[in-house]
Amino acid sequence: MNISKVNFKGIHPSQNNKKTNGSSQVSTPVEAKIQLAKPSLENLQSFANISFGSQTMLEKLPLTARAGGMTITHALAENNDRINSFYKGTLKDLIELRNPEEVAASIKIQDDFKETPVHIAARVADRSKGLELLAENFPEAVKETLTMQNKQGRTPVQILIMNSRNTDAIDMLTEKFPDTIEKTLTIQDELGNTPVSAAIYFLPESGLFEYFCEQYPEATKKALTLQRKDGKTPVYTARFIAENQNQTAPLNTIKNKFPELLK
Repeated sequence: MNISKVNFKGIHPSQNNKKTNGSSQVSTPVEAKIQLAKPSLENLQSFANISFGSQTMLEKLPLTARAGGMTITHALAENNDRINSFYKGTLKDLIELRNPEEVAASIKIQDDFKETPVHIAARVADRSKGLELLAENFPEAVKETLTMQNKQGRTPVQILIMNSRNTDAIDMLTEKFPDTIEKTLTIQDELGNTPVSAAIYFLPESGLFEYFCEQYPEATKKALTLQRKDGKTPVYTARFIAENQNQTAPLNTIKNKFPELLK
């Protein structure tokens, strides 16, 4: 099933505000925390300008060099589709200029937030093709990062669903790395959310949750029983959006595939 061909509506947590006794109270089936901005690259820029000159940094700066924990690959993964004014190039340029093994190794480096370039590329996949570029050129390295968790406990797969909500990119990952995607479905972040609970809440009408149920029934069923920190499961989320937002597809799928979970 090609989930990217199905129209979807992303649900923003702010739509769940309810008035209780005259005050505003937020009821959010999928809890989330805001990621703080990463430090600047000023120190690395000064070092690189002195050592190499801006025109040669992309070719000569060590891919293990860090600023705020970030490498060149981290920085370029965030803005792949336009030339980076600091490095004078794009992620594609880096891939063409540098040794493939060196780039592959840099893809698995975690920054101070424990994020790899793949985490970053997943977050901006709605406006950049960096994730596809990395997966196409370095599939083994990308595959290894898909189960890596950042400081919030989130994998690139969960970030892709929660943040960019790009169904084309999700299609690409499920086609290239089906077994690894299955492993990520039961990985919980620090709040207890998983890619399955994220698919139900953020992409309820996209067909993604139904796809997970069809392709990975055992992993999906297990994920549906996992409790968040507040004790609620993804089944609660499915009921919530059906009753409050008229998004009934996930709940109907649970009724058809796993009716025993509704008892």
